[in-house]
Amino acid sequence: MSNEGMQIVVAVNRRSIFPRVLRPQKILLDGMKLGISREGRFREGEYGDNFAVAYHPDHIGRGIRIRWDNSDVRFTELCLNLPVPEEELDDFFLMCARLARQDLSEVKLNGKPFGPKQYHKIRDSYRVYNLKLLHEMMGNVLNKEPERLFIGCVFHRVAAGEKEAERMWAGVDTSAYRDWLHESQSGGRFFSEARVDEGTADGRHAVFTIPSERSVILPDHEELPVRFYDLKTGRPSIEISKWIVELVDQIDHTETKVLGAMPLKEFRRLLPSEKVTYFDAADSLISPLSRQELSMMLEQAEQDNA
Repeated sequence: MSNEGMQIVVAVNRRSIFPRVLRPQKILLDGMKLGISREGRFREGEYGDNFAVAYHPDHIGRGIRIRWDNSDVRFTELCLNLPVPEEELDDFFLMCARLARQDLSEVKLNGKPFGPKQYHKIRDSYRVYNLKLLHEMMGNVLNKEPERLFIGCVFHRVAAGEKEAERMWAGVDTSAYRDWLHESQSGGRFFSEARVDEGTADGRHAVFTIPSERSVILPDHEELPVRFYDLKTGRPSIEISKWIVELVDQIDHTETKVLGAMPLKEFRRLLPSEKVTYFDAADSLISPLSRQELSMMLEQAEQDNA
């Protein structure tokens, strides 16, 4: 499903006799934020016992994954999936430098030791490689190998097709890529990722949520989250018997009320064409639907199937 490109992993082991407990906020740059995906949604300001994603709201990209261990081992690991915007690559190496200054530290990049004097040289070499990788990947899309490229990001995955690839491939830097990733994840849109319900008498159901009064990004195809795919074959590892859309009234930022549900194909049929616009190579953007409009769609579906 997603193409992660290449990973840069920097691991830091703190070797002082009494190393300090490291909180992930300590290595964030000015303006950066933390969060974590829980139950298919990105929760800003939250993080797990030993994992978080760092990003800069001025250039939301793929995110810098942080993993740490405050036990006796006391290590921290930063991971970045290439290609990324140049700004995010710079953020990554600045965070690495800040992390390496914590206590006495041993630093390894992709398993090999390196020191502070090498930071600028290594960062610059990765800048060159990062741009080359971006051009290669977008060139492959233009040659339809593959037709769509899925890229995991901070808030949700995005999909590059010919339209997006032409924009990124033609540039002499990563600015178009940066702008696309940032624009795709800004604006408070709701990305409707399928939720897989536990098995029922007629099999498992995949459920897309459509909240009222929200702009919604809805996949154009029957698509499961990447964790449900076999990475070797690229095929789903589970079978879905029904694809369903659940319509909910958005009461506030945290509370919703389920209005009803219908098959995904039925929802697409009843959705007014003026409410749907192109978002990216695999998704459409649905303009906000009121509670009344959602209720009317449910009533129409019930009448059509009576």
